[in-house]
Amino acid sequence: MKIINKSRKIIGINGEPLLPGADLELPEGMETHPVISYYLQKGIVVDSQNVSAEEKTGISDLEKARIEEEAIAKYKAEQEKAAKAKEAEIKAVKTMKKDDLLTKAVGMGLEVTDDDTVDTLKEKIVAELSKQEVTIMDAFEIIKKTMGEFADVPDDTVQTFISLAEPLISKKRFRKLYPQALAYLAAHKMKMSGLGKTIGIGTVGDTIGLSSVSEGETSVSFSNNQAGNTATDSEFGLTVYGMQYLNLRKRCIVTIVSAGVDYGG
Repeated sequence: MKIINKSRKIIGINGEPLLPGADLELPEGMETHPVISYYLQKGIVVDSQNVSAEEKTGISDLEKARIEEEAIAKYKAEQEKAAKAKEAEIKAVKTMKKDDLLTKAVGMGLEVTDDDTVDTLKEKIVAELSKQEVTIMDAFEIIKKTMGEFADVPDDTVQTFISLAEPLISKKRFRKLYPQALAYLAAHKMKMSGLGKTIGIGTVGDTIGLSSVSEGETSVSFSNNQAGNTATDSEFGLTVYGMQYLNLRKRCIVTIVSAGVDYGG
């Protein structure tokens, strides 16, 4: 039996890693193994002979439900964290002196006058902070709302690529820009996998990924200037999303190169 991994995680089968969406020929009789039977029953893996071409892609209903549950829990946690941060900001405003209050009020775009007292400034700032809606876009929302070429890519596929990219990025280093960096990295990997539509100039790799073309004894070379990038980073230069990821990483992380090894991660 040949099975297909419809989950969003790597599954170990008989010592072999089975990537999401990949297939694997099981050793004879192994389909009756309790673990394999459970996977088949839950739709985590499927028999490639018993599914249509459409069903061979995507993930199981069980995994879809799990992704949705995790996404909701993650969203709620982020909203609670943002709400606590706002509460702490309001608390800090109440202890500020007039000069600091004026600077913050102007920075928020609030109208201030020479007659504003400390209490008046505090009231204006707190009122503005209180009416601001706490909204945090995660990587999935960033991709779906700002990257139109992936509009037709199934949600579960987008989430799979995000999950695969998550271990590669440090929340501690990117801080507030982590969701954006994760979105760019996942989008880069999707584009490199052939997903998405070509919008505008499309993939940078369409124009700079080609180094030369040969026909018989004739060869034409193209410039592919990736100066400033390490060998590891050169792949990111093949998509606009990869380059945006590199730009964010450059802003957030100081790269140290020693003996050809990039520690910027």
